[in-house]
Amino acid sequence: MDTQQTDPQSAFACNLGAIATGERDEHVARAERVFAKVIETQELPTGYAFRLPLDTPTLIEVAQWIANERLCCPFFTFTLVVNAQLWIELTGAEAAKEELIAMAKSIGATGSVPDKETWIAAHTQVDSAN
Repeated sequence: MDTQQTDPQSAFACNLGAIATGERDEHVARAERVFAKVIETQELPTGYAFRLPLDTPTLIEVAQWIANERLCCPFFTFTLVVNAQLWIELTGAEAAKEELIAMAKSIGATGSVPDKETWIAAHTQVDSAN
């Protein structure tokens, strides 16, 4: 068993390099589609909760977004709450909450990343061992 632990405060920056090159543009587009559907936002002690329409296409798209987002932002905890409503909760340490605020600001009120290529490049670190 590995007893070495990673400091959860050490790396709080999104790294799209963790997502396969051919999937990055679609991942950003999917994030735009998901967050454009947000009906309500609630601040949580360690993050935010976003209410979305409860329909099958939205639920599938959220699950697909989480599948890749967990790779580039492993400092987030993703919680889906599905009952009479659909909520996605993004939580983590205080620095993770700050990264979430920065990410939301980069998407902006339009629900779109203004310059996708620049944003993707700025958030992509490629492991030199690969």
